[in-house]
Amino acid sequence: RAPSTQSARRRIVASMRPSQFALTTFQWNMHTHYHTAGSLKLSEIVHRNPILMNRATGHELGLESGDVLEVISRTGIVRGEVLLVQGIHPRVVAISDNCGHWGYGHVARGKPFKSANPETKLLWWEKEGNGTHVKPLIAARTDRAGGGVAWQDTVVSVLKVASKPRPSFVEKYLFFFGGDA
Repeated sequence: RAPSTQSARRRIVASMRPSQFALTTFQWNMHTHYHTAGSLKLSEIVHRNPILMNRATGHELGLESGDVLEVISRTGIVRGEVLLVQGIHPRVVAISDNCGHWGYGHVARGKPFKSANPETKLLWWEKEGNGTHVKPLIAARTDRAGGGVAWQDTVVSVLKVASKPRPSFVEKYLFFFGGDA
């Protein structure tokens, strides 16, 4: 008999060391997973994604919103700016799966180009970056209980690699998430 997804998650959390976190992914309200990363209008609105972490946990680790972190799993490492917020579990790190894609062409990368659409030469966010691609962190495993991809059982560690750059792109998210600068 396959274990329930909930009991499997409880075992994973119970086995984590204090320096480890459960990784979860989410989608920004104007994107559909990673499929819309090549949409000019949607990517102009959201083309970068912070690493969301509980505010108290971040402070315990000596972090502040905007610090650059490496998020490390068994399968990969990604880098991005952290946004400390209250509305997330203390043992969870969340990264949207909408950004950081390079395989969806010029728009996903914010790189201007000529086309029949005159707006494509106005793309402006190439130097700012296109976010953190979360997929390298997630192993290709199947959830035995439901049969889908087992994304929500990825365990990660975080490492601060740089202090908050000035200005930090996460500052625009502080109002919406109730984070701190």
